[in-house]
Amino acid sequence: MKPNFAVQQIAVEVQYADGMLWFDRSGEVQRKILRGLQPPFAPAEAPQTPFVATGLHSPTEYLTIDFNKDRLLVRQAAVVTPVRVQEAAKESWDVIAETFEVRKRVTRCGVRIVVTWMAESDEEVEAAMVGTGLVQETPTWATALGTPGKRSFI
Repeated sequence: MKPNFAVQQIAVEVQYADGMLWFDRSGEVQRKILRGLQPPFAPAEAPQTPFVATGLHSPTEYLTIDFNKDRLLVRQAAVVTPVRVQEAAKESWDVIAETFEVRKRVTRCGVRIVVTWMAESDEEVEAAMVGTGLVQETPTWATALGTPGKRSFI
């Protein structure tokens, strides 16, 4: 039986404190990650500044790795299986944690999964979303913002 949902994106984010060695060692980290993951990864083509992030990408896999002085973000679109995201996140984190000396300075770690469900109608989507209990309006909500004409998740 074919599932009625599709994973659109998976993102793994690790935030850390005191990663100032990024300013001196980002190129070294980029080279180590590239060696560990092999092609089709390549350095991101967008211009980099100390205020953005150092980037790597694999266009054929829709997979990007961005890191800077306070976070690592590995994300993949058009996900078939989470295995490659797991490999990229582990390889990247191992290199960053050692090189930036931040392994014991993690302040947040999270995974975001963006999923789309297939449905026959807007009403079916609304019933499913409201049924989760995560998106129900409260009287306070209605007083502050009014009643929505159409919910944004449809």
